Amino acid sequence: MPLDDIGLKKFVFRNYRNSDEVKILQLSVTTTLEDLPQDYVLDESKARYALIQWFQELRTKLKKQWILVVEEKEENGNQFAGYLWVGSRYDPITQSDRAWLYEIALLPSYRGVGLGKEMLKRAENWSTQNGFQDLGLNVFHKNQTAREFYEKLGFKPLSHIYQKNLL
Repeated sequence: MPLDDIGLKKFVFRNYRNSDEVKILQLSVTTTLEDLPQDYVLDESKARYALIQWFQELRTKLKKQWILVVEEKEENGNQFAGYLWVGSRYDPITQSDRAWLYEIALLPSYRGVGLGKEMLKRAENWSTQNGFQDLGLNVFHKNQTAREFYEKLGFKPLSHIYQKNLL
C-alpha cells in the first residue's frame, strides 16, 4: 500500500551519521550482489571488501555529497529502513560536475510503498539547491523493477554497458 502524507510521518529522514556506516555497507553489499547477473563470476568476499573500500574512498573524495538515512519510528528506537547517497560526479563530455545518485537502497520490507520516490524527490531537491541541472544514475540491466521505477519518475536511459567473459 503506497504511503500518503500520514504514512510518511511514521518515518524519519535524516542526515548520515558515522554510526550508520555498518548498516549502509551491509545493505549496499546485499543489494549489489542481488542485482548482478547469475552467471557473473565473482568472489563474494572480495566484492564485499571492494564495496567497503569504494564507499570509504568516495566518502572522502567527493566535492559535494549528501547521504540521507530513512528510519521507521518505533517505541524502542528507530528502525533503519534504507539510505540514499547523492553527490557530484565529473562529466568529461560537458566538462562539468553533475549530480549523481551513487546509491539508493531499502530493506525488502520497505520497498514498493513510496519511500524510494520520497527519497528521490529529496535527492532532486538537494541537487537543484547545490546548483546541478540534472541527476544521473546507473542501474543494473537485470534490475527491471528499478529501471521501471526510474523511468516512471522521468529518468531516461542514456547508454548500455556490455560485457563478455573471456575465461
